[in-house]
Order: sequence, then C-alpha cells, then structure tokens
Amino acid sequence: MQLTQLTGAILVSTLALAANLRAQDAFEVASLKRNNSPTDSMRFPPPANGQFVVANVSLKVLISYGFNVQGSDISGDPAWVASDKYDVTAKAPSTNVSLDQYRRMVQALLTDRFKLATHQETKERNGFMLVTAKGGPKLAVADAQSCSGTCGTFFTGPSSLDARKMSMPQFANTLTMVLGSPVLDKTEIPGTFDIHLEFNPEGTNLTGRGPLPLDAAADEDRPKPSLFTALQQQAGLKLESQKVPATMLVIDHIERTPSENLRRLHINCSVQIIELKSNMQTGKAENPIIASALRARTSLGQLLRRVEDERRSLVIEKRGTPKAVLLSIHDYVRLAAPEPEVLRLIGEESKRKGTNKITSRHINQVIYAARADKSKRG
Repeated sequence: MQLTQLTGAILVSTLALAANLRAQDAFEVASLKRNNSPTDSMRFPPPANGQFVVANVSLKVLISYGFNVQGSDISGDPAWVASDKYDVTAKAPSTNVSLDQYRRMVQALLTDRFKLATHQETKERNGFMLVTAKGGPKLAVADAQSCSGTCGTFFTGPSSLDARKMSMPQFANTLTMVLGSPVLDKTEIPGTFDIHLEFNPEGTNLTGRGPLPLDAAADEDRPKPSLFTALQQQAGLKLESQKVPATMLVIDHIERTPSENLRRLHINCSVQIIELKSNMQTGKAENPIIASALRARTSLGQLLRRVEDERRSLVIEKRGTPKAVLLSIHDYVRLAAPEPEVLRLIGEESKRKGTNKITSRHINQVIYAARADKSKRG
C-alpha cells in the first residue's frame, strides 16, 4: 500500500514537472504581425531579459532559429516561407531564459500559429569552409561601446552586411544564413570583430536567387563585387567548397495564414476583468454586472437582457474569483476585430440594416471577409 502511494506521488510529481517545463517552453504572450514593407533589411538582435523582438524576418529565418538549423538545411518548404516577412514581439514567463529555451519557445510559437509539423533527416551536402585569404585577415577588433544592445548581431541592407562584435564561428553562421549554404569556420582566429561588407546581392538570400559561383566577380553592369570577392577584398577571408554533413529539417505541414493572437486576447480580457473589478471598487468607472456561476446558470436570460440593454459586461465568478466574462456584441466586435476597416464595414451595415437586425453570424462574415481582403492586398 505504501509503495503504491509512493508510486502515485512520484507519477503526480513527474506529470507536474513535465507540465511546468512545457509552460516554460512557451511565450507568455506573443504578437506576430505581417510586415509588408518593400525593404529586405531585417533586425534580429539576440533575445534578452525574457524579450524576443525581431523585425521583417521571414518564416524561414524563424524556423532556422527555432530548430537551430541553417536555412539551407530546411526542405519541403513552400516558396512563401522565405518571402513572407513578419514582426514578432514576445515575452517569456521569466527574465532568466537560456538560448535553448528561446529556441523551444519559437518552435512552440510556430507550431501554434502556423500549425508547423516537421521531422529530421541527416545527409551530406555542398557547403563552404571559411578560411583566411592570402595576405591575412583585414578585420577591425570589435568596439563594445559602439554596439550597445546589438553586440553579436548582424544587419543586412539591400547590398550590405554589418556584423557587430562577432566571433568567427558566429560570422560563419551569419554567412550561412545569407548564402543559404552551410559555412564552417576554419580560420582559427580568436576574438570578436566588427565587419562591414558591400557586395552585389545577386545569388544571396537577400534576393532569393541562390548562391553565386565561387569565381563570380564584378562586371560593368555590376559595380559591386560578389559576396565571395567582397570577403577577400574587404575582410581578408575566403570561402572554399566542401562537402559537409547536415541535419535536414523536413517540413511536413505548414499553413500560410497564422492563427489569431488568441492568447494575447485572452490575457487582455483577463486584465480588463481585473481592471473592471478594481474600477468598480474605487468608483472610477461604471460597474460591470457581477454574478456567481450559480446565478449565471439560473438567471442567464435576465442577465443577457441587462448586458444588451445596459451595454455592460457580465463578470462570472466562482468562489469570489473571476472565471469568465460575457461581453455585449459591441465589446465583442471591439476586441475580436479591432482593425479600422472591419469596424467601418460593420458600422455601415449597422446604419443600413439597424443594429437589432445584425446577427452574430453576419458580423463574423464581415470580419472574415475584411481579413481575407486585407490578406490578399498584403
């Protein structure tokens, strides 16, 4: 009997620990928005203090980061995985987060929003070794004061690459992302450096047209050199072809349109409920309707009429703790579809038909149609 109780206690503790670990591997709140700017420049600083904030990055870059593979080692992905760009702002449950935890959180975000499903395969593929060019390196030792908040990161322009306080292994990883082929550091150069390169972007991931041949160089129509030539001329480094083992990430399924930010909406609603109760107690705002779960069950019809007639929210409590909120249709539209064009369309329908003739089904149709039109325009 004691052994059975002990086994049960261990099982419960193990399940609780597993649930806690899963919670730690998901962002507490995350906003993911499509970026339709014409520029190819992206911003991907190292996450810090529980904050993960990147701008104008493709899904391929996010997948590469989350699964710790190079973009060239991802297969089965549709073309739009590399072309669709997003801004991501996410907050972890804690400020003390390791790099591996950040990666797992990004994995969870991609799985949740894009229904991403993958598996791994190992194979050899063409890649490059980063070595010192003839004449030696031409590298500027990093200035820590000049890269406040951006140390260890890189920025790309239409035809440029800026690396801030990077070691050679880090720079090789950066080149892997830019070239779309694996690059291994063989320079054996210690220290960190600030590296600026000006080059023709043809054949790099800045244009999405694949890698250039090693002997590609500038011509009359291309005043800037290829990335390979720029590395030798401007940094004293060289790329040499080599077969390298690579773990391939195969995409089995991914959806182009991300699911809505339901977790953020849930948190916002929870915050609003707490604020409503606080405001009710301090007299700062009109009181919401507060009802116990038992009263909500027995008097739902009456409460519904009050929510509609008085334009007030209904907070349903259980043992004094808010558990759910019932909103008027006005508040539902405001929270579920805050886009100005959606609200404008619903407002026009209200004037044309009369608010009392608009059904929830019709409102949802307006929301979905407006979002579909917005997606097509994007």
